[in-house]
Amino acid sequence: MTTNGSGSNAQIDFTSIPSTYTDLILVGYVNSSAQRNLLLQFNDDTGSNYSRTLLTSDPGSSRTSNATSIVTTGNGVANTTFSTHVIHIMRYADTSVNKTVIIRASNASTGVDMISGLWRSTSAINKISWYTTTANFTTTSTFTLYGIKAA
Repeated sequence: MTTNGSGSNAQIDFTSIPSTYTDLILVGYVNSSAQRNLLLQFNDDTGSNYSRTLLTSDPGSSRTSNATSIVTTGNGVANTTFSTHVIHIMRYADTSVNKTVIIRASNASTGVDMISGLWRSTSAINKISWYTTTANFTTTSTFTLYGIKAA
């Protein structure tokens, strides 16, 4: 599934995700109308059920627990710079485990970020929301969700 920013939307949703894959890969080539952080939520869960650990080239590392989303960037991204994000969501349909993600993000203005994230829920993921609270995605932003089948 692929979608683009419209210039007037601050959120991209992938819905009705089938449970026929083992993992999901979300790839974003992102630019927006202002400085922003990109945030990730699953199944419209706005509770304090998310955690992340960040390793970044600038300023270093940090950990956040009991958050209402997973921030998928380290220092945000300037509106004049595209950022590339690859988000690996493991065992997204498995109802016996909490959901984990590995995020790799890079851009020319802030460098490279590596993020591990956790959504403390055993619910199968059927909706992914990727959004910013401070800007809109430009029309040149592209978001693609891939499913990885078990071997």
